[in-house]
Amino acid sequence: DNGLVFAAASEADAEAQRPRWLEFGRRANEALDRCGYALCSGRVMAGQPLCCLAVDEWRRRFAHWVEHGGGNDLIAARIYFDLRPLAGNAALAQPLVDLLRSPAAATPRFIKQLADLALAKPARLSWLGRVVPTAHEGRPMFDLKLNGTTLFVDAARLWALAHRIDAVGTVPRLHAAADALGVPAAERQAWLAGFDTLLGLRLRMQHGRRADAHERAWVDWGDLGVHDRQALRQALRGAQRMLQRIELDYCR
Repeated sequence: DNGLVFAAASEADAEAQRPRWLEFGRRANEALDRCGYALCSGRVMAGQPLCCLAVDEWRRRFAHWVEHGGGNDLIAARIYFDLRPLAGNAALAQPLVDLLRSPAAATPRFIKQLADLALAKPARLSWLGRVVPTAHEGRPMFDLKLNGTTLFVDAARLWALAHRIDAVGTVPRLHAAADALGVPAAERQAWLAGFDTLLGLRLRMQHGRRADAHERAWVDWGDLGVHDRQALRQALRGAQRMLQRIELDYCR
């Protein structure tokens, strides 16, 4: 997922410049694709018109998503609000970062909507605390991204906006959120260990596998040994505690 921000003196200037930047973005996307970073099926790429905007255009989009908070707005916020400058004039991204750290981004209604979104995917554990696999392609499997790492990523994103946390990246955000919330050390460690376990499982299962970007997140339940299943269960318990905290804070 990537976008491009450029400087423009006016709306007319932005329109005049856009074709050149779109071409640049397209070439960058295609180069990344050749390196193994597949083109985004959702068209969230710098070579797409909605992802190649001047500073003021991006600011208006960000403000609209927070103000309206519709279904598509929340989806867009989940993608774009994790922005980090990678190349070029990084100062152009600062107004957007400032907007996300402003009181406007911490609008209670919008934060509540993000909390509801995070809680829409509970940890897949039974009432006995066992991992619940998903039937996929006719056999039991587990999605290590959607039902695993995403639980931590969504929580970290929510707390980053709610507490105006500058950190970018899930682990630094979880550390900062734990500080802001006064989370006990054992609970903080459960969050971090859970996220690290899920990332490690994903990387190990992906290694050497030929599959599209979506399928790489799925792991066949039969491929997980006893220790892997125990580690997965423990990681999801950490996620479950994290989601319970969100529920207590935003859904009472």
